[in-house]
Amino acid sequence: MRFVFLATKKRWFKNRNALSSTAYMLNMTLMGFWHGITWYYILYGIIHGLALVTNDWWLRYKRKHLPNLPHNKLTTGVAIFITFNFVMVTFLIFSGFLNTYLLSK
Repeated sequence: MRFVFLATKKRWFKNRNALSSTAYMLNMTLMGFWHGITWYYILYGIIHGLALVTNDWWLRYKRKHLPNLPHNKLTTGVAIFITFNFVMVTFLIFSGFLNTYLLSK
């Protein structure tokens, strides 16, 4: 939030969507570094930042271009399936297992 307040005050971004996307990426990348300075923690943070930016973009696009997109059990199930698999893949990256797997080959 401090970055957003500073960037808004200094008018670094003309578009608030660009500001929020930059803030998401900065925050999640810093979160990756906070966990440790290894490639898999940093990649985990970057991927989550990209996921937040993508989700934000999708919600804006859907509201503007697809107002009649149905919200039912099928679309909810697809959203749950995508989210679950995304989280599981990123947990695999975060665990560091790929690092030991790649080094053993």
